[in-house]
Amino acid sequence: MIQIMSLLVALCLAGVMVMAWRSVAVERSGEGAPAPLLKRIDPKQRRSLVLSLGLAVAFLMPLAFMQPAEAALSETMRGIFDGALADFVNGIMQDTGNDIYTWSWMMFLALAFLLMFAEFVKFIFEGFNAASHLEALCYFFLTLGLMGGYNAFTEAIWGVGVGLSNGYQQYLVGNTDNFFLSQWLNKALGAVVLDDLDVFDSIRLIIYAGQWFIVCAVLDMVFWLASMWAEFGYALAKVTGLIFIPFLLLPATRPLFDGWFKFFCGFVFLLIILKATMVVAAITIKSILESIGVTFAGDYGDPAQVVQIAKENMYLLADASAMLLIAILFILSSFAFASMIAGGVGNLSGGLGKATNMAIRKFLR
Repeated sequence: MIQIMSLLVALCLAGVMVMAWRSVAVERSGEGAPAPLLKRIDPKQRRSLVLSLGLAVAFLMPLAFMQPAEAALSETMRGIFDGALADFVNGIMQDTGNDIYTWSWMMFLALAFLLMFAEFVKFIFEGFNAASHLEALCYFFLTLGLMGGYNAFTEAIWGVGVGLSNGYQQYLVGNTDNFFLSQWLNKALGAVVLDDLDVFDSIRLIIYAGQWFIVCAVLDMVFWLASMWAEFGYALAKVTGLIFIPFLLLPATRPLFDGWFKFFCGFVFLLIILKATMVVAAITIKSILESIGVTFAGDYGDPAQVVQIAKENMYLLADASAMLLIAILFILSSFAFASMIAGGVGNLSGGLGKATNMAIRKFLR
């Protein structure tokens, strides 16, 4: 019922605009004034407009039809996770008795009414403003499209992030399982065995061994955290986004939509940067372990043999631990890197408004 009401609101808005345009055209033609601006488009400008719209459609087409990239947690787990999340979102948007469904569509209708009322007031006091009316109409149908295809919209953007992030690991190790690098790290660090220490050994040797074990444990935990964090962030952003989509309609409420979109894109960038930093960290760790004698079956296979670090060689662990600590800090800093990049997304709704306004003015010139 709410969907039907939304379409009726859109049709009413379009009808009011068409009637206003025709009334202005009749009045001007009766006074001998030149034809309305929409009638004065030469073929060159018309071709330019068609070309611009064609390029926009060609650019956005992959997002509309792109399938979510496979792999991440694991083939089976990722499929179950994405399927359950999509079912949850689709279920909310189809359950007419759900509070989120009701609130989202009622907010959409309320803001759409305010948008129509504002354009009607502009028409009364300022006359027919084709640029303003068409821009409002574009925002209306854009918001309506996002409300109806929200799941496909978010999956398409997330699929781009997953595909790009998996490209790093696919080239390095030949698979795209998120847990592979953390599992490989666990096995690789387990190939380094230290001589047993006792109370008669020097404090320096105990410090070397202690910092090695602590750094390895923290690095293992950070790798597992990095494997899961972006996935849960995407789920949170997708579930909460249903509430913020209607705010795209009005200029006064668009900052709320922009804030959510930055939040959502932040996890997409985080997924890409985390995988890139994990790959760089894996290359660094492999080099460190090979420098103290660990060999692997294949490039990033299981360790071929266990390396025993004697007491007299434990000083090697000091440099290795420092490098592993840098790898930990590097992975953790990817959260800050992703936040900085997501902040560069800027004002999406404002950018759409400027682009729409420029296209309309080009059309009306």
